[in-house]
Amino acid sequence: MDDIITSLSSRRTAILKKKEKVQANAAKQVAELEEELLALDEALKSVKKAVSGVLCPHCGGSGMAREKDADGQTKETPCDACHGTGVARSK
Repeated sequence: MDDIITSLSSRRTAILKKKEKVQANAAKQVAELEEELLALDEALKSVKKAVSGVLCPHCGGSGMAREKDADGQTKETPCDACHGTGVARSK
């Protein structure tokens, strides 16, 4: 009976060690992803700041406007404000 208990306890210990290793690797990967997300957020912030005033305020720079037709279906048409260019027009 002691051999069974020892064997099961050893197996349990091995599984716990494996679990800890997996958790440590996952935590490391999550930390790396968080760093990457922060860098992307900063890049997006910089790009948005650089293009503010250049992009059409009506379509957000896409050049397309969404409208609903008589049937309630959404369709995209070129933005009337920028004529589909996505660039703000000077007045």
